[in-house]
Amino acid sequence: MYRIKSKLAISMLASIFIVLMLVFLISEQIAYVSFANVLFDRYAESAYRTAMTGVSYIDASKLEEYIETEGSGEDYKMILEDMQTLCDTQNVTIIYVIIPSSDYKSITNVLSTINSNYSYECWPVGYHKLTTNVDYENAYRQLFEKKVDSVTVIRNKGFLVTGSHITELVPVEYDGKVTGILCVEKPMDELDKIKRFFASVTGKAMLAFILVLTFSYGIFLHKRILKPLSIITEEAERFARETSAPEKPLCSLIKNTDEIGVLARSIDKMTADTLENLKRITNDAVERESTKTQLDVARRIQYGIVPAQTHIPGGRFEVFALSDPARSVGGDFYDCFRVDNGKICVAVGDVSGKGIGAALFMVTTKTMLREHLREGFDPASALNTVNDSLCALNPEELFVTAFVAVLEIKTGRLVYANAGHTRPLIISENAVFRDVEPGIALGLFENSAIENQELMLQKGQGIFIYTDGVTEAVNADKEFFGEQRLTEILKGITNAKDVGIAVKNSVTNFSAGCEQFDDLTLLALFYTGSTDISLSAEFSSFARVKDAIDDLCDDKEKRMMIKLACEEIFSNIINYSGAKNIDFHCDCKDDDIFISFTDDGVEFDPTAAEEQQKEFEDFDMGGMGIMLVGKIAKTLAYKRLEDKNVFEMIF
Repeated sequence: MYRIKSKLAISMLASIFIVLMLVFLISEQIAYVSFANVLFDRYAESAYRTAMTGVSYIDASKLEEYIETEGSGEDYKMILEDMQTLCDTQNVTIIYVIIPSSDYKSITNVLSTINSNYSYECWPVGYHKLTTNVDYENAYRQLFEKKVDSVTVIRNKGFLVTGSHITELVPVEYDGKVTGILCVEKPMDELDKIKRFFASVTGKAMLAFILVLTFSYGIFLHKRILKPLSIITEEAERFARETSAPEKPLCSLIKNTDEIGVLARSIDKMTADTLENLKRITNDAVERESTKTQLDVARRIQYGIVPAQTHIPGGRFEVFALSDPARSVGGDFYDCFRVDNGKICVAVGDVSGKGIGAALFMVTTKTMLREHLREGFDPASALNTVNDSLCALNPEELFVTAFVAVLEIKTGRLVYANAGHTRPLIISENAVFRDVEPGIALGLFENSAIENQELMLQKGQGIFIYTDGVTEAVNADKEFFGEQRLTEILKGITNAKDVGIAVKNSVTNFSAGCEQFDDLTLLALFYTGSTDISLSAEFSSFARVKDAIDDLCDDKEKRMMIKLACEEIFSNIINYSGAKNIDFHCDCKDDDIFISFTDDGVEFDPTAAEEQQKEFEDFDMGGMGIMLVGKIAKTLAYKRLEDKNVFEMIF
């Protein structure tokens, strides 16, 4: 933490120091330039006054004479003495008078004097010298052409280099005509010394001011910003590490009323809100986990009541059903089961709403429907009775649509009733919607007065029942799956399982990438018209033969005798023919039941034992069984066809 605070403090102090230094340098430069300009103007004015004084000593009409006499006259000497005195008293380096050539490229010295403090030699009278400096050449021209009254020429050799000077040039006139130029050369050493002194003093003062200001600002920065920020940072790190309430809130430690104080109070509020949210999130997570566990249990219970998929390949019928809830548990259901009187019952329902409430209502409805149908109620009676019960026990005012059908396995007669459910399709070569009485949904009103309807399913025909989760499935373009698409899918499909799988796959592909909003449930029931079952050569597979006989025979005693005879034939085939596969066929016409067994075993005629005349004690157990079959069956016959044993019976 100390390292972080130090970096912040150093950065902030360095920043303010750099800013102040930049301000100082700019201010110093402006002050220096202003001071130097004022000082130079006064310096140049002093040189000008000296030059004008020197001009007053000279007789402008005698300049040419002074050159011709080489300065031997008394008046020249007097002027020279006055000039010398002026040069010494005014602290100038040289005072000299010259006459430029007509092209200003050279000059001729008339008079010159040097300050006694300098060791320079004076130019002799009449000394001729080329003009090597353009500034001087221009100055000569301007003065002789009377464009200016004076010219100041600066010879600056640098701020820290001696020898810099200015030369003030003024005209020497006679009778309105410029006859010569008087030049006063004044050193700038003193001027540079003063400027250096000024720069040194102001620089030191400003630097001291900056240091004091920076130090004072550092104290203020530490007290008002860094220390509060340090407290805030430490609290933030502590909270991130421990996620617990602080011993003292930040607002009790930081009394600032500025933005930092606002930040401290905001962090206090954020900490309190975060802890409250964490507590709520923790409680929500516990509740969600508990709910998830309950939903898992509910889903397993629902799958036990309404399996995800059911396939019943019966003797004269086939049933396939599946259910896919939109949520963990749903309100759709299906049911399919046999009853002892040779009938198969099927039902499909759709409860309003979703979730556990709908699932509980579904379980209640499904349980009551199954109970009444097993008791022998026809579909309409079962639905009306369940409706009255639901109306009496429905505080949430839920309702359920349902379609119930009972197939008479022996004849193909289908009795059905509808309670506000979607209309079914009849499937043969094509799939056609069956117009049914709509009825009223269960749980809305008492005395629903639902009525039965019926039809005869022909061999190979089936009925398809579904919930609106099929036709109202939506794709990415917001299109419904629809009834037309459903009928096209079902064309040419001749068995229940293929129907169910085709519809489920089509709906899934149609709505791929879209959320499933409604439960999807479907059931297909096909009437095959006759019983043809392939059996394995194992006694356990005989249970399917028993079911087929139950479907065809209403007489309980007759069913028992037929089962006994079939079991004897099935046992003989397994024990004596060595067959691996056995085909069972069963059909009925009027009151007669036709049954045949075909196997791929060695040639074996079980009726041979009956044809032999034997005493009772000479019969083995197989022979006695055949004798029993002969007494039960109206007729029985054996034949060998295409290397297969065929045993036929009529009861």
